[in-house]
Amino acid sequence: TGLIGLPVAIALCSVTAALADQPLQPPAIQPTPAGPVPPSQLKIKPRFLSGTLPDTLPEVQKMERLGRFGRMVAEATVTPAGTLADITILTSSGQPKIDAAIVAALATWRLSSPVDRGGVKVATRAKFPFNIGQGPARLSGPAFGWPQGAREAFHNGKVAVTFTIAADGVPTNLKLKHSSGSSLLDGSVIDGVAASQYEKPMALDGSPATFDTIATQEFSQADGGAGSYIEGLSKYTCTAFVGEQGWRAGAIPAAQLNDTTFYDFMAGAVLLTPESFGWGKPGAGGSIGRHEQAWKNALARCRANPGSTFLAEYRKG
Repeated sequence: TGLIGLPVAIALCSVTAALADQPLQPPAIQPTPAGPVPPSQLKIKPRFLSGTLPDTLPEVQKMERLGRFGRMVAEATVTPAGTLADITILTSSGQPKIDAAIVAALATWRLSSPVDRGGVKVATRAKFPFNIGQGPARLSGPAFGWPQGAREAFHNGKVAVTFTIAADGVPTNLKLKHSSGSSLLDGSVIDGVAASQYEKPMALDGSPATFDTIATQEFSQADGGAGSYIEGLSKYTCTAFVGEQGWRAGAIPAAQLNDTTFYDFMAGAVLLTPESFGWGKPGAGGSIGRHEQAWKNALARCRANPGSTFLAEYRKG
């Protein structure tokens, strides 16, 4: 047995001697990011938690009272701890005091930690644009009401028109940004904006300026003509609900069928106050799933009971 083990012992000694001649290698260390991680590489982007908001600053509120407007864009590093560092100004407001006040406000911010795709808290660089003050108010113009025939035909939906308020307060460069699918509704908002008069725009320093803005109007019989779903909901008939849903199904892409403020309003109501519908806590499907199902069921029930109201059928879940 000793003779058989001798070659093995000699071999082991040779290996040990060879290893002793080799330098020890340190354990491999995972590389760390050289700098802030691009936002596109984040798994979880930072979100605001606390801090001084620029629109609460006296310098900004003064511009709002004067009817002046401007814009400032800052950039900063969001640290792994959610604080802001290396705050710089990309676009100045033109008012040094306002720029300094906003930078000081940003220094108080706390955000949630940026997290990369590996689940590690990292730093990232982010931009922070701020609108300062407010734009010109609308002084006169026709109401964005229902055009003749549109309500009876159950046209509905959101209209958004972008335009520029010239130095004399007159709207120019009108463009349809979001169509309701109805040329009658779209035209009503465009014509209403074109016939409006606005305050003369003023920059932060009080000089004449132009102002780019947007006008939006949503048409639905769900607001009962009162401009409020809370006030109009109890009067929203099944006939109107089925008619509006039917018109949308034939006039716009299917993906936009429920792209309305009223649909979102009902989803929010279910989330915040399910008890107002006589419901308890949501089941496995959650509030959104409950809302979607109640909406579909209300449409089917309203078709069968046109004399009822949307709210009565929706409450049945």
